[in-house]
Amino acid sequence: MYLAQFNIARIRYPLNDPRMKEFVENIDLVHRVADRIGGLIHRVQAEGEKDATTLEVFGDPTIVPNLTVWKDWESLENFVFKTMHKRFFDKREQWFINNLTLPKNVMWHVEENYTPTMKDGEERLKHMAHYGCTPYAFDWKYLKEWKDKVAKEYSVLFPKGV
Repeated sequence: MYLAQFNIARIRYPLNDPRMKEFVENIDLVHRVADRIGGLIHRVQAEGEKDATTLEVFGDPTIVPNLTVWKDWESLENFVFKTMHKRFFDKREQWFINNLTLPKNVMWHVEENYTPTMKDGEERLKHMAHYGCTPYAFDWKYLKEWKDKVAKEYSVLFPKGV
């Protein structure tokens, strides 16, 4: 099983606005980092494009989507928080408005032979918004709680020194 992640953000200005220049000009660089760091299996892109910024989700052209598939949560976590991606993640308020009624991010497991679509991402995000985090659709907090639970159970099963 792989890990799919879908995130959305409402742009503050049109993508061709000079105030979006730093974001737009670095999309390809961030993607190249993801490609090289290891663990990225697939990235959804608009036909003939290098990214998904022109794909419309939720019937709203001001929402920019991103859908990727990763080998495992460690690979995704490493990319998001331990590469230059974090620098752009930390500046997101400069380019995006925090006024969505849906969560901004959702993750779920996918079979290795399945390529998720933007519609899958929309459906998982709606599910999480309605039901909260479940194994079907979850966020970083749920993932951390799950990791902590597994670590605790592992330490009970395999105490140090055994």
